[in-house]
Amino acid sequence: MSRTTLPAKQLNSKDSKNIIINGNMAMDIRNLGASHTIVAASGWQYVGVDRMRVYCAGANLTGQRVAGADPLQYLYQITGAASASGVAFGQAIAAYNIAPYIGKVVTLSILISGSALTSFDWYLAYPGAADDLTSPTTISTGTLVISSTLTRFTVTFTVPANCDKGLFIYFYKSVAFTSGTLKFGEFQLEEGSSFTAFEKVPYEVEITRCEHYARWGPLDLQFYAVGASYTHEHSFSFPRMRVTPTVGANVADPNLAQTLVNVTNAGLIRATPYNAAAYATSTNAGQAYCLGYRAFFSAEIN
Repeated sequence: MSRTTLPAKQLNSKDSKNIIINGNMAMDIRNLGASHTIVAASGWQYVGVDRMRVYCAGANLTGQRVAGADPLQYLYQITGAASASGVAFGQAIAAYNIAPYIGKVVTLSILISGSALTSFDWYLAYPGAADDLTSPTTISTGTLVISSTLTRFTVTFTVPANCDKGLFIYFYKSVAFTSGTLKFGEFQLEEGSSFTAFEKVPYEVEITRCEHYARWGPLDLQFYAVGASYTHEHSFSFPRMRVTPTVGANVADPNLAQTLVNVTNAGLIRATPYNAAAYATSTNAGQAYCLGYRAFFSAEIN
């Protein structure tokens, strides 16, 4: 009996009911669940769970992926701080993921709780240019009454034509947030006029969707140096990212042992949407190693 091999299926927005990526807050490539700082002077930023954009004013805030009560595995939590005067959370949806829904009725749903705040405002906006949130235009807005009980909120709307440039969904409050916490979970945007059960996307599918926007790049090299100041380069590839990524500083990989032998510096160069090159420079002639280090690649929507 012959066997036919089918071509690999490409992921797109229609492969998942939920247009939001990482709506269950499970993927945290940057922090692995560790707490992180949301910097008040940095505007909107990607520092927390994957694909989620956060903002604060007045004072730095702390964010962290936290455990949820069964059946929720995770929630994303933001903790208030003295002098904080504003907080926001949301996701920017790429133009090619929202375009198939233009003119269609969709329903936004999310779980939110606030131990100190009593209301939160929701906003829908589209970019001024494709996947460019420099000057977004508000589509519509409204207010949610929240409490310390995790509650599901839903909003139904028709996706307008201007969303051929993308869609930004965010929750914002310009008010003193000096104590307490905000928690978010089961963030979903789906076609239809009502909420249906939150879609649980398999881990291996969700991490692939997330790494289209952000991932780690390895700095593993092993080479023989013919002398001091000899520079060795090694290229590696990965599934295509949204755009050419920006590359962060080199850091130790917390999952690996670090080894530096006969290396004076190392880094990542020449990144493209689908590959990059790592380099290291020798101190002397002989075997040289750089193992257990990495740098962060970001192709997020800004």
